[in-house]
Amino acid sequence: MTNPPAYDSYVVSQGGGDKYDDDNAWVSLAFIEQYRMGLTTSLDRPKQLFTYALSNWDTKVSDPDPGGIFWVRQGSGAGLTNHDRGAGVSGGDAELGFHLHLLTGSSNYDGDGTVVASPASLGATNIMNWVNAYMDSSKSGAGLYWNVVRSDGSIDSNLWSYNQGVTVGTNVLR
Repeated sequence: MTNPPAYDSYVVSQGGGDKYDDDNAWVSLAFIEQYRMGLTTSLDRPKQLFTYALSNWDTKVSDPDPGGIFWVRQGSGAGLTNHDRGAGVSGGDAELGFHLHLLTGSSNYDGDGTVVASPASLGATNIMNWVNAYMDSSKSGAGLYWNVVRSDGSIDSNLWSYNQGVTVGTNVLR
C-alpha cells in the first residue's frame, strides 16, 4: 500500500496497478464537487490525495526544469521508465490545492510560492508557478500549455484540451 494512499489503476484484489497522479487528481476534484454540492460533509479524502500528490513532486534540482508532479508514481510499474512531469497532472493537483485552501482557509494547501521546494513546504501556488514557468508555451502566463517535460529535458509540445482546461481553472482560482 502506498503511503500516503491513492487509487490504483487496476482493481487491487486483482493485483492493483500503477498509480497515475492525474487520475487521482480528477477523482479528488470530483470529491470537491460532491462536497460543494452538499453530497458529502468530509474533505478527508481530497486532503489525503493532495498529500499523495505532493509526495510525487520532483525534488531533484539536477533534473531539467526541476519540480512538477510526476504523471505516474515513481519507482514501480510504468514509473520505472516514465518520468514525465506535466501541465495536466500538476495543474489538476494545484487546482485541488486551491479548492482545499478556499474551503478550509488553511494555508497548508497554498504554499509559499517557491517553484522548487520540498513537499513539506509545497502547495498549490508552488505547483502552478512551476506549470506557468515550464509548461506555458508563451512563457508569459497567458498562453497555451504544452503537455509534459520528459526526463531528458525535451518538451512534449502537444496542446491537449484537458491541459488547457485545467490550467485555466487553476489560474482562475489563484
